[in-house]
Amino acid sequence: MMQSLIAGAFSLMCAMGALLCVGQPFRRSVLLALAAVSLGSAVMCRLAAPHTAVWTGVAIALAVVAVVVVLTLAALLFADGLLLTRSQGAAPPQSAALAAGTGLAVLTLLTCLAACSTGGHSLAAAFLIVLDASAMYLALLFVLFLSHARLSGRLRPRRRADYVVVLGAGLVDGRVTPLLAGRLERALEVNRALLARGCRPTLIASGGQGADEERSEAEAMAAYLTARGVPADRVRREDRSRNTEENLVNSARIMRREDTGYYCTVITSDFHVFRTALLMRRLGVRGSTAGAWTAPSYWLAAALREFVAVLWFDRAVFLPLTALLAVPVLTALLRR
Repeated sequence: MMQSLIAGAFSLMCAMGALLCVGQPFRRSVLLALAAVSLGSAVMCRLAAPHTAVWTGVAIALAVVAVVVVLTLAALLFADGLLLTRSQGAAPPQSAALAAGTGLAVLTLLTCLAACSTGGHSLAAAFLIVLDASAMYLALLFVLFLSHARLSGRLRPRRRADYVVVLGAGLVDGRVTPLLAGRLERALEVNRALLARGCRPTLIASGGQGADEERSEAEAMAAYLTARGVPADRVRREDRSRNTEENLVNSARIMRREDTGYYCTVITSDFHVFRTALLMRRLGVRGSTAGAWTAPSYWLAAALREFVAVLWFDRAVFLPLTALLAVPVLTALLRR
C-alpha cells in the first residue's frame, strides 16, 4: 500500500509540474511521461495486492491497452524503416526505425512471457520491470513529441509577425525538393494569413550552398516564392548558413538590422519544429514556429531521428528529470 501511495504522489507532483511549464514544451512532455509511468506503477502495485475480480479485470484491460499501443508503435516504426530502406537504401534513420520497432516488439513479447510463466517472481522479471519502465517512458515521450509535431502543422499564427523565416532543407540538382517545397508552401499559407490580418511580413529564405549544389538554397527558395506571387522586395536571402542554428542566427541578424523590435514566424518541417523552438529560445530569437506537412513515408523515421537529437540537445533538462524515473521503478521493485 505504501509503495502505491508513493508512486501516486510522485505522479501527481509530476503532473502539477507539467502544468506549470508554460512555454516549455520539452520539459512539460518529460514530466507528463514521468507522471504516466509513475501512475502505471501505482496501479500495478495496487493490483499486485490481493484484490477482487473487478481489479483483475482492470489489470487485464490495462495490460491489453499497453500491449496494443506499444505493438502498434513498434509495427509503424518497423514498417516505415523497411519501406525507406527499400526505396532509399540503408542509412542511420532507417536503421534506427527498424531497430526501435524490433526492440519494442521483442521487449513486449519477453514481458508477456515472463508474466505468464514466472508470475513476476524471478530476477529476470525484475530486470524486465526496469526495461519496461524505461521503454514505456521513452515511448510516451516519443508519442508526445509526435503529437506536438503533427499539431504544429495545423496551427495558425496567433499574433502578428514582421518576418516569416523559411529554413532550408537541401536541393537536388539545384531544384527545390518535395520536403523543402512543403516548407515553402506552408510559408505562403502563413503569409496569406498575416496579410489578411493587415500585416505585410518580409519573407526570409534561409539556406547556404552545399558542396554538391549548383546554387544556394536561399536562391532556389526565393525563386520559388516570387514565382508564386510574393513581391521580390519582400523576400530576403540568407545564403551563408549550414545548419539550423546558423539559419536562426543569421536570419536574426538580418531582422535586427532592419527592426530591433521584430517578431517572426519560423517555418520548418513539422518533425523539426520542436528542436527549432528550443534553439530559438536558447539563441534569443523572438518569435514562434509553424510546421509544414511531411510525407508519411518519410515522417516517422525523420521524427525518430529528430527525437534523439532533441534529447541530446536539451540533455541538461532531460537527464536530471529522467533520473527521477528511479522513483516509480524502485516502488515497483520494493513491492516485490
